[in-house]
Amino acid sequence: MSDSPPADVDAPPAIDPAAILSRVAGDMDLLRQVVRVFQQETPGRLAEIRAALSRGDGPTLQHAAHRLKGALATLAAGPASAAAAVLEQLGRAGNLPEATAAYGTLERELGRLAPTLAALVADGDAASP
Repeated sequence: MSDSPPADVDAPPAIDPAAILSRVAGDMDLLRQVVRVFQQETPGRLAEIRAALSRGDGPTLQHAAHRLKGALATLAAGPASAAAAVLEQLGRAGNLPEATAAYGTLERELGRLAPTLAALVADGDAASP
């Protein structure tokens, strides 16, 4: 028996596979490139969001969350994109106490997303000569 908590069976998928393939016109090499760029840029965006939260800087939070939301939308990562949109709205409103709690939701959604993205990139790496 595993000690890890069971997956939330009611949670929507981290990615909409049909939508993401449509966005890259079925080009798996392009998809892997987009995923790699996302994986490279996301740590910096998250650091910017955390710094804005710690400084109580709503406008920077709004801007950083907006950029991350766009990247997540490109990947058809609906739940994570929605979590970033909440942070963006809270930053715009200057509601930093709620934004700090909402950041936890974003981290959880990104945690659900990471294995799917890693698998997309790994599938292409395995097929490369």
